Amino acid sequence: MREKIITFLTLTGLSKFPDVITEGYVAQIRSQFMTDETLPDEFAKAVGLMTSTLEAKKPVLFETVISAYEKSFTEEEIDALVLFYGSPVGKRVVELGGIVLPEVVAAGDAWGVESLKSIESEMTKLLS
Repeated sequence: MREKIITFLTLTGLSKFPDVITEGYVAQIRSQFMTDETLPDEFAKAVGLMTSTLEAKKPVLFETVISAYEKSFTEEEIDALVLFYGSPVGKRVVELGGIVLPEVVAAGDAWGVESLKSIESEMTKLLS
């Protein structure tokens, strides 16, 4: 089942998750300290150490992801996921996911803000 999960993760792009997380942490640390002119050499060494440590630990994160899928899905479900994400429609879902998901999240955020305003207004009326 492990190989099937790896196939699924590859088809969906989730196999890149450890790389994305590592790059995000490195970028975050750099942005926090880049303005500090007093530590350039030490900072470069620290970022190098952090990067190499995170790189070395990526396989552990990947194994954790595999384990999560092993615990959550049956082999038949993984087979169905591989079949779907290997199909033209599944590939299209992966291709457009990065475009559609931000729109959905933004719509959800806007809905939440508007809903809270409406609720706040109604609560103010009730409590006045």
